Amino acid sequence: MISYMICVCLIVWVAILHDKINSLSFRIDKIKKVVFDEKENQPTAYHEEITPEPTPQPTPLPEIHNAEPPEQKQELQTNYDHYIADKTKNSESFDLQKALLGNIFNKIGAIAIIVALIIFIKLVSPYIVITPLMKVIFAYLAGAGLIGGGFYLHKKENLKNYAEVMLGTGFADLFITTFCAYTIFDFLNTPAVIIIGSVLVITTYILSDRMKTLSMLIIGLIGAYLTPFCAKTGVNAILSYMLFINMISIAFTLKHTKVNWVNIANLFISMMFFLAYYFDKNISIVFPIILWGMYVIYDVLRDKENGIDHTTCYINYGVLTLFSTIIFQDAYNKLGILLGVAALLYLGLSYYSRKLGNKLYRFYEYSAIVNIWLVIFFLLNTFQSAIAWSVSGLLLTCIVQKFDAKHLKGGIIWYYTTAIIATLCAKYGGNNCLVTVYNPIFNIRTLLFAFPVLSIITSSFIFKKDEPKMHNLLLFSGLSLGYVYLTGEINSILSKAIKDNELLEFNRNMVNIIVGFTYALNSKRLGKTNNSQLFNIAGLIIFGIALFALLICSYFYYGSYIVFFNMKVAAFALAIATCFIFAKWDKTEIYKYIGIVLGFLICHSESNQIYQQNPKMEYVISLSWVLYSGITTIAGILRNRKYLINTGIALIILSILRIFIYDLAHVEAIFKLIAFLALGLILMLVSYIYTTHKNRQ
Repeated sequence: MISYMICVCLIVWVAILHDKINSLSFRIDKIKKVVFDEKENQPTAYHEEITPEPTPQPTPLPEIHNAEPPEQKQELQTNYDHYIADKTKNSESFDLQKALLGNIFNKIGAIAIIVALIIFIKLVSPYIVITPLMKVIFAYLAGAGLIGGGFYLHKKENLKNYAEVMLGTGFADLFITTFCAYTIFDFLNTPAVIIIGSVLVITTYILSDRMKTLSMLIIGLIGAYLTPFCAKTGVNAILSYMLFINMISIAFTLKHTKVNWVNIANLFISMMFFLAYYFDKNISIVFPIILWGMYVIYDVLRDKENGIDHTTCYINYGVLTLFSTIIFQDAYNKLGILLGVAALLYLGLSYYSRKLGNKLYRFYEYSAIVNIWLVIFFLLNTFQSAIAWSVSGLLLTCIVQKFDAKHLKGGIIWYYTTAIIATLCAKYGGNNCLVTVYNPIFNIRTLLFAFPVLSIITSSFIFKKDEPKMHNLLLFSGLSLGYVYLTGEINSILSKAIKDNELLEFNRNMVNIIVGFTYALNSKRLGKTNNSQLFNIAGLIIFGIALFALLICSYFYYGSYIVFFNMKVAAFALAIATCFIFAKWDKTEIYKYIGIVLGFLICHSESNQIYQQNPKMEYVISLSWVLYSGITTIAGILRNRKYLINTGIALIILSILRIFIYDLAHVEAIFKLIAFLALGLILMLVSYIYTTHKNRQ
């Protein structure tokens, strides 16, 4: 399983670095000579990636006045056209053939030879009757022969690419032979194999540097990575070997910063090694810590340069965090302590980087923030975490404002977001703090909500002057959490005061709706005063939700329901007031229409409740409809309010339909008399007031 995983990683690695390997081809010089007609050969530091050149288009020669006769100019133009055509043809055939035959195939062949060597050592070698010493000697001679042949061929310009692959294959052979001599044949002792392996790795890097080639380096590294799998050895030896390869890679890339991708590849493959071996055996935390520390030192040493590639930083952080979590998955206390120590180290590194004036300090600050969050997560419960994240968010706000570290604002939002979630999910005594019944105000819920609410609102006012958007976002979050707390407290009071479960549930719904309309009003007010679209949109959304909940819950009645003196009437009254306030602030009458309709609905609801409690009063519903529609219409006529008149007329029509269709067929004669008499009087009164008022105008 482990071998399969690592081989897959190596294949992926080779695929990713394929362009880097192709760049080592001698085609660079060839293309430059053909296309650009270089006059001088200058050595390049590293072969860069080669992209196919566009097909050159023939261009006419410049006019040469008083130089050659027309016949010579025509001949010169013809020769130039033939030259361009030949060059285009050669370039096309070169791209098709050389890319495969001269570059890719030889590298695949080199990898195949390395794999064949591994198969020979593990499967075939035990059946060959020869002393271990002779096997090692023959293997070393084969590697030395490949290296010698590579040096010889490297002198020829057209075989440099092939020679570099031979050199890499030879060094891969030496890697595998050395490790097998130590683990399979027991021919080399530990100091000897360490010295030989170190010399081989260092030599590979030095030669690849001097020859300006990456083919030898990459193929040699493939052999180095495959070495542990061709021998039977312990996990500690293999992981130590990986640490050594990373150390040499770091030393090499300190000089050649442009090939930092080698570190990225080494670090990624090392992480796969650690992960693969962990599932077989327990690994000490020492290995990932050493690997992490090596790359931290690497970052410190290269911190003097600007424009640093941060990829290794992120991968290195991921390695330590991932393996720390896996290794201490059953010991959160140890994990929290380890991450806390790492956070302190990151803070020290960020200070050092700031002192050097390098942007690398941002990564260390991000890492410290994440580690502090993880320490709180692993060491504290939800109740304690909510408080700790709230305090951390406030402290981070002060740091951002004090040192103008605006890049850390995301950390503040992250801390407060998790603090809010933890507050809503926090448990005390096995029960959720939000819904558990406590003594009003002076309870554990107040203590829990006080920290995030006060911290978030304080942070919002710290940003009020310089960061209005951040101020509005935090203020909205703090107030929202405050309203949630208020809802919990009111529900707690109701739970202690009301013993009827049905009435308790009804009143809870109405209280939540009242808090919703209050919240909508406050949000709309802050949107108006702060000129914030966030509060405006939030106010409209909350208003819509509260209105929908009110309409749904207004059709439930209970035996102990008191008409006109109940929470439903209070909720409708606040909803109507909210509509008219919104209409005034937004200068639109749509809210007024909604308010009038809500008044009609509460009149119907209360009159219907009267009828439910006293079935003999069948006329009360129709009577309330007629009175409400008549009063609305008359008020609109007297105050010259179009929305009142329009709504009143619609309700009068609705009342007429009810009386003539429903009451005439279902209610008793006396109640029909009352309904029709009331309707007639209201209609006559409305008509009289409208006529007299119109004549006065």
